[in-house]
Amino acid sequence: MERGVYRLNLDTREKQRLVEVQDPESTVQTHINDGKCDAKGRLWIGSMSSTGVQNLIPEKNNFWSFSKGQLKHKLGKISLSNGITWTCDNRTMFYVDTVPGNVYVFDFDLAAGEITKILTKISFPAKYTSSCCFGGKNYDTLYVTSGSFRPDATRPEDGRLFKVTELGVKGKAAYEFGG
Repeated sequence: MERGVYRLNLDTREKQRLVEVQDPESTVQTHINDGKCDAKGRLWIGSMSSTGVQNLIPEKNNFWSFSKGQLKHKLGKISLSNGITWTCDNRTMFYVDTVPGNVYVFDFDLAAGEITKILTKISFPAKYTSSCCFGGKNYDTLYVTSGSFRPDATRPEDGRLFKVTELGVKGKAAYEFGG
């Protein structure tokens, strides 16, 4: 199931492949690493090297959206695709590329399902950022996790949770897949 999007029936454990996902330009074997759904139920997924974080070749992975049987390529030259979240007005997407340790903030067009220009890049002192989500009483705090892969974890910030405030936007809880 590493190279596709599947529907799993939890009662019968039967799985149905909805689409195969290939990284045609990658010179390394890859698999799907993370995904989340936008407010329209589109599934956004990204890939990483199947050889693991320590043997990762930078910028050899991709980011797609999947909806109604259609897989659409959105970004290339990703190192390790990870966390995704949106603001509550669905005008901004936050996206983690783990190995550079960054969260990229994009303009997002919900109706078209498109990310456009990068608004900003948030860098962290940890070697590997891993995911992001909004939280706090008003969903106005962005929480970003980081990984600690021994023996690679050499920074004191590796494996920590970061809190980003004063972004001027609010998020909300995650959406469900629409099919």
